Amino acid sequence: MSFNINQSPEMRGDNRVGYWGPPTSSIDWCEANYVWSFYIAEFWNTLSSFTLAFWSIISLVLAIRQGLEMRVYVGNLLVILVGLGSVAFHATLLYDLQMWDEIPMVWLILSWYYALWNLTVPIREKNYLVVIMLVAYGILWALVHYAGAYTVAFQLHFAFIAVLAGIKLVYIWWFKAENARQFGYMIPLFLIAITLALVSWVVDQTMCDQINTKLPFNPQLHAVWHFLCSITLHFGVQYTTALRMIFLGQKPITKKVAGMPFVVSSIKWDATAAEKTAN
Repeated sequence: MSFNINQSPEMRGDNRVGYWGPPTSSIDWCEANYVWSFYIAEFWNTLSSFTLAFWSIISLVLAIRQGLEMRVYVGNLLVILVGLGSVAFHATLLYDLQMWDEIPMVWLILSWYYALWNLTVPIREKNYLVVIMLVAYGILWALVHYAGAYTVAFQLHFAFIAVLAGIKLVYIWWFKAENARQFGYMIPLFLIAITLALVSWVVDQTMCDQINTKLPFNPQLHAVWHFLCSITLHFGVQYTTALRMIFLGQKPITKKVAGMPFVVSSIKWDATAAEKTAN
């Protein structure tokens, strides 16, 4: 199917009903629905959502290979869940699957809280009270949000808790992490990516009509938001992992996989490589 460049699907007002039926989600995005596939409501938003999970799948595999802490597994699993939830939501625009996009986003930030505020807790000391409080908050928020899908409330709530986590991370980088200078470049990249991501999200949300009537095509800025968020999450998670490894004396280094740096323990990495060589 071909389109005149001056008549993009969004300009023509193409919002068709496809395999999953009319949208039941509390929000629809600037991308026209069911244009590129009868089975995918928002093609570009769905495709870009895979990037949210991609880097963390690699990170999780590396973490398992090294036998890292449970917090590393949980953090990466939640990023993967956010990515797959976003795929399901944008592919269908169904209410229940919207929840699997939005609720895990809050759970992810809560797990990041635990990691950031417990960087210097020894492995054998488990802060169970904090874990119970964070889990309880996550469950309560999930129940409240599922009951009403309070879109604006969700966005404000998520922005608030995410900004707090970001401030904590930048504070550690600026004032506390002199022994992590080799990983310091990750935070400027983190900040650049999240700033551009927010600009993309806001423009897509507030200027959709202008985008679809004034531009020759829709630049799919929500898809851009997904990609930039994947970069933001990657560098945030990797830098936090590096800080934890330094405290534990695991001598972190970076290894490039698929063009991106991943933090690994030189001790555990070398031990794993030696074991494979011996076998």
